[in-house]
Amino acid sequence: SHFPKAIHEALAALAELAQSGARLEIGSDGDGDRVPLPRGATTIEAGGGAEQLELAEARYRGLIEQIPAVTFLAKLSGGRNEMYVSPQIESLLGFTQSEWLDDPVIWYRQTHPADRERVSRNFAATCLTGRPFREVFRVFTKSGETVWVNAAAKLVRDANGELLFLQGVGFDVTEQFKAAEAREQLIREQAARAQADRDRNRLREMFTNLPAALWLLAGDDHRVEIMNPVAQRLFDVTFAAIGKPFATVVPELAEQVLPDLEQIRRGEKTVLRREIGLVSPRWPTERHFSFICQALRGYEGGLLLAHATETTEQVHAQRKIEEALRLRDQFLAIAAHELRTPITSMLGRAQFALRVLERQADSDRGPLARSLRTIVRQSTTMAQLISQLLDLSRLQSGKLIIEPAPTDLVPIVDDIVDNARLLSTSHEITFINPPSLEAEVDPLRVEQVVTNLVQNAIKYSPDGGAIEVVLRSVGRSLELSVRDHGLGIPPERRGQIFEQFYQAHSGQQGGLGLGLYISRQIVQLHGGEIRAEFPDDGGTRFVVTIPLSARRPERTAG
Repeated sequence: SHFPKAIHEALAALAELAQSGARLEIGSDGDGDRVPLPRGATTIEAGGGAEQLELAEARYRGLIEQIPAVTFLAKLSGGRNEMYVSPQIESLLGFTQSEWLDDPVIWYRQTHPADRERVSRNFAATCLTGRPFREVFRVFTKSGETVWVNAAAKLVRDANGELLFLQGVGFDVTEQFKAAEAREQLIREQAARAQADRDRNRLREMFTNLPAALWLLAGDDHRVEIMNPVAQRLFDVTFAAIGKPFATVVPELAEQVLPDLEQIRRGEKTVLRREIGLVSPRWPTERHFSFICQALRGYEGGLLLAHATETTEQVHAQRKIEEALRLRDQFLAIAAHELRTPITSMLGRAQFALRVLERQADSDRGPLARSLRTIVRQSTTMAQLISQLLDLSRLQSGKLIIEPAPTDLVPIVDDIVDNARLLSTSHEITFINPPSLEAEVDPLRVEQVVTNLVQNAIKYSPDGGAIEVVLRSVGRSLELSVRDHGLGIPPERRGQIFEQFYQAHSGQQGGLGLGLYISRQIVQLHGGEIRAEFPDDGGTRFVVTIPLSARRPERTAG
């Protein structure tokens, strides 16, 4: 049913000749020589005589040379594979009969690589099992073009069932396949157009509904292809602006971003993000916008997607916050200065009086000495709280800096330990140190860190006890540790101890909860780190590590 009627007639005539057993010469090999039928058939005298055989041969030859298909005969063993191929092989593939017959594997070589394995496998199955061969596959012509061939073949046997030869036919179905491919391409193009229409509709819907001003810009002049209603209301333009250059539609905005848009269009910049303040006769006051633009890749014409969101209220709110912070910092600086002066004076007087009193007899100095120690301790605490508040303000505004200088840390830590012993007689404070240890640090800031750690150790050891301060060098860093045997820190609160305003014991020991936070910031500004350890026998050990070499002063953002 897959072949023209003429082909069926030709095959019927061929079968008639084969069953006669006569050795007939059929067709031409291109050089005028007759090509015989396979010689494996048994010779049997034809019942109708020579005239009948000649008539059958003429009928077969006429049919196979007229039908628009290639017919072929082949022996499957011994000698050449191809015994006969019809003249149409040249019109189909460009090869003469001789060229085709002289090369036993030409059919395999000319078969398209993508189809070669499948066709070979099915042909082998036909030879082994005798089942008919049917395939549609691609074949290369002599000039390298591709032709689709619909081929069928079967094994022919004599009356005794002996295999005679393989006979088959193939015809050109390229046009049908091209038509099918064209239809498939048309279907694909229609599907692509439908998808593009859906994408455009979604894009337009997005442009319409998003709460931001949106423009789709195209071409060298960045003409407005699409503009959503928000852009119209925000910049007081109408749809008549569609198709006009962006610089004409929104001149105030375009003036600030056109050079960037040109860079994005040329691929020199990926995206533009900018906060823009605009002054326009359209508005009574300055307005602020967050403007973003980027290229839409994969589209011809250099399409840019730009959108702007008004941020005027946010900018005004931020300015108010910044002004409030400025006023706060100013107030803290003034308050710290005004409070620090009398406190420092009072602390100095109390320390002087305490030293004078300690030279007198024990019987005369008891109550007065305790009062003076209380004054010294409270004055020190007040001065420290004021410094912490001022440092917090500096940290939050990014104004806290360090000024490294070659510094021997041993005398600094030794003085801090001596003062702590003076203020707390119930603690046994030891200092383990090398003769000297010089590092590039800010001495005042490092003193602030050590003082805070020692005072914390005293404060969180209310029942007294041993406190060990150790200063040493480890590799290229200095290491300072302060160990107490006091209250310790509950496990569930250890992860927060370096946060600002956090107190592990809920304010029971006083303070603002800023000491460890500020200490960590100072250590980090030196390029170091601070950590807390929790020994099994109780208490806490804080360990500070700072590089011995100097690092450039820098500001912190808090």
